Amino acid sequence: DFAKYPVSGSGFHYLYRIYIYIYIHAHSDFLRKQYASITENIKRTIFVLLFPFILALLFSPWTDFILLNFPYHTIREIFITQRFKKEILQHSQIRKGKIHKWHPVKKEKGEFTFIIIGESATSYGMGCYFNPANTTPFFSSVKSHPSFFFFDGYACSYYTAQAVPAALSFSNYYEQIDISRTPTIIELADELDFYSCFLTNQPKAITIDIITRLTSAKEALIKNVNRSWHEGDEFISFDKRLISVTEEKIQQVPTGKNALFVLQLFGSHYPFEKRIPKDFRRPFQYTFQQEKETPTEAKNMADYLASISYTDEVLKEFFAMLHKKFGDTVPYSVIYFSDHGENPNYTRGDRHPSLLWLRIPYVIFLSQAYQKRYPATTEILRINTKYPVTNDLTANIFTALSHITFKNHILPDKYNLASPHYGIRLEQVPVNEGKMKLLDVIRSNSKKSQE
Repeated sequence: DFAKYPVSGSGFHYLYRIYIYIYIHAHSDFLRKQYASITENIKRTIFVLLFPFILALLFSPWTDFILLNFPYHTIREIFITQRFKKEILQHSQIRKGKIHKWHPVKKEKGEFTFIIIGESATSYGMGCYFNPANTTPFFSSVKSHPSFFFFDGYACSYYTAQAVPAALSFSNYYEQIDISRTPTIIELADELDFYSCFLTNQPKAITIDIITRLTSAKEALIKNVNRSWHEGDEFISFDKRLISVTEEKIQQVPTGKNALFVLQLFGSHYPFEKRIPKDFRRPFQYTFQQEKETPTEAKNMADYLASISYTDEVLKEFFAMLHKKFGDTVPYSVIYFSDHGENPNYTRGDRHPSLLWLRIPYVIFLSQAYQKRYPATTEILRINTKYPVTNDLTANIFTALSHITFKNHILPDKYNLASPHYGIRLEQVPVNEGKMKLLDVIRSNSKKSQE
């Protein structure tokens, strides 16, 4: 039952997190070696498996806490990392060959697409969706704007390491297509001679290693605007740094060339207070509910909602930068979604699924120039805002919004949000990497609320 155990409480909680961070750091350094030893990897993992149990035997008062907070998800990601690493090395050429055989075609020129990946943002924490607090003043102010399209978004996985690669590749959990053998949107962009760029504000830990390898972006175009774990303080760079870096990169795009930018925010990643600059003014007041939460839980919640507000401010300034840069003359689109949601006071896990982990923002912006070029796409998208969307369909959505076609491949219209035949309904949505249906999670959460 570790998944439902609160992550607030005793001082040992912080010591235990330090232990996990040290392990991730060591493993991250280990992964940087070009040819990793499987034997060494197994030894490290066995040590991490046994260490909490040794502590539990030595310090019996902490036994329950240690066992309940055992880092299953960390070990799980490590095994997946090793598997993905091998598969990527084996199948990268297959994926590139596959996209070449699909023979993609893009007729129009001079278009920009920006895919912004948030971190741990649940739509229940956003004022523009379900939260009664004014946590997203910018998004709330543009919700009825004709250039913005707000969808009921859902995460395909609880974890970044699975959700983001699925979003950036032509795989999805509806069809259970193998991610490692499926082309990504950056490989598609390279095939079409786009200017492609992957910018991230996350540290070079396990998940970013997976993401950058899986996207197969050219090494020169992968820019980490944050300090790495090895260099020191992981919290040195806030997400606004991405705005100026993106602006610099836009300047490098040759006139008339299509461009794809993928930006990854640090968003609302724990610890939440580290995502917010000290001079950031929170646009809301959080009320401590003494009968429902402890002071520590109240602080976690307040800091989490503040990180949501800071992301909203970052996006406001990002859109302002784009408008200043492009005005109404350049056709461009923006897709913003989160990798997964979050419950600030509970650890994510498979055994007790929560809608807080699954329900995410999914927002599309189409510039005036884009809407003039593609009026039919704009109207279809507006009609389809009443339907749910999962973030593992993002590659299909990018392809449709960019009006990319294939001579030797067909993407099903039922997964195309910009198609009149878009066919996803609530009862069809798979979650938790295809292991569950969304309706089962909704029923489970409803039953717990009644209890």
